[in-house]
Amino acid sequence: MKLPVYAIAVQGRPQVSVASLGRPAVASVAVRGQQGAQGIQGERGPQGSAGRFGQLRIADTVVDPEDNFPAGVRQQLRFVPDPAQTQNFLHGPFTSVTWVNNRFVARPNGRGDWQDFIVNLLVIPQFGGGIIYADLDVGTAAPVATAAYALRGSGEVERVTFRLQTQTLDGFLNNGAAIFLTGTVPFVIQSEAIVYLPLSTGNEP
Repeated sequence: MKLPVYAIAVQGRPQVSVASLGRPAVASVAVRGQQGAQGIQGERGPQGSAGRFGQLRIADTVVDPEDNFPAGVRQQLRFVPDPAQTQNFLHGPFTSVTWVNNRFVARPNGRGDWQDFIVNLLVIPQFGGGIIYADLDVGTAAPVATAAYALRGSGEVERVTFRLQTQTLDGFLNNGAAIFLTGTVPFVIQSEAIVYLPLSTGNEP
């Protein structure tokens, strides 16, 4: 008599049992599953090149009258960098980039360059729940980069960071790049630092 074969799952492992209808199994064979072949690992992307042109950091820790920002007023970030806190590690074609009259001056042949402006501030907001907006102004009809930071408290020092990225075009070449701040609540800047970080060059050397 030919016995039917039934597949029974026991504790997550498949088993094959041989039994006749209405009778208990008379034989049980455990079959261990096999792991499938490992997939092919994808290709790794190109290594990032951030930082290969160096960077320029300028900073100031003196509180001046221009460090007071009224609510709702768009005001330029102005300060004289402290030489003791200036770190100029720019190299390659970016060594001519500098901070003059409260704005960055692009390198003369820098059309098409990409760069980041990282703004680090210590501020004291007068009221809680405010927002500080930052924008990068190159003298064109509208800012070329914007960012926002939501303040957490009031009356105490708070660290605020913005990252603004832009490409060097006619506006930056002709007018430089200035940073403006606008707060929904009044605030005072206790210290400011800006890192200029070149990312890539344009078509000109």
